[in-house]
Amino acid sequence: QQQQQNHHNSSAAGQPPIPERPPTTQLPYEDQYELPQAKAVLTPAELCEKFKLVIFTAFTLIVLIAGGLVAVMLTEGQTSSTQLEEIIQVLGQYTPLFVLHDTAEPQHSAAKWLADVDDVGLRMDNPTFLQRYVIAVMYFATVREYQWADTMDWLSETKHECEWGFVTCGDDFHVTEISIPSNGLNGDLPPEIGFLTNLKRLNLNGNKIYGIIPEEISSLTDLEFLDLHNNSLGGLMNGLYGL
Repeated sequence: QQQQQNHHNSSAAGQPPIPERPPTTQLPYEDQYELPQAKAVLTPAELCEKFKLVIFTAFTLIVLIAGGLVAVMLTEGQTSSTQLEEIIQVLGQYTPLFVLHDTAEPQHSAAKWLADVDDVGLRMDNPTFLQRYVIAVMYFATVREYQWADTMDWLSETKHECEWGFVTCGDDFHVTEISIPSNGLNGDLPPEIGFLTNLKRLNLNGNKIYGIIPEEISSLTDLEFLDLHNNSLGGLMNGLYGL
């Protein structure tokens, strides 16, 4: 009534009417806004249960990861073992199987190197596969007590044996010469050397090779030069006279 009276008085006095103040309205988001609630404090028992859950989850993850790693290792081990046995069966045509299975023999070490380390990827029916095996046997047979003074890439798993030092090959990638004088070779000469049928020159002068000269050397019909002086080798064969 008072406002109507004021409006009337203002109108009567020739003044514009005073606008009415609009009622206060609530912003649309105000009813959605909530003050953050204080987090509930966990009891010691609840903390213990959560800690147990974390430990159990971590333990489960560790077991799963460890199990996966063991499975991978077993698979790799089985693959390596299978490949080694396949190689041994093939090489059994040239070296007695009981020797190839004897872990103390250089022939076994060479076969295992071919199975586990060698990365050249020669097929076992490749003619130079036997050659690579023989040269590997020769290496393992002459490091009985200590390494060579200079290996010159012998047993390089990424290079063909014709690229190893001290080795010369013909155009057909067959070894024609091995010359390793005064290089600290120590051990014996393996009989498998007789399978290097293209060998023309063999120089092992001035090392510490001992034992008996293998008779298989006499089967190297292309051999033109042989120098085994200044070692501790014994045994001479009729087939070696004249070399």
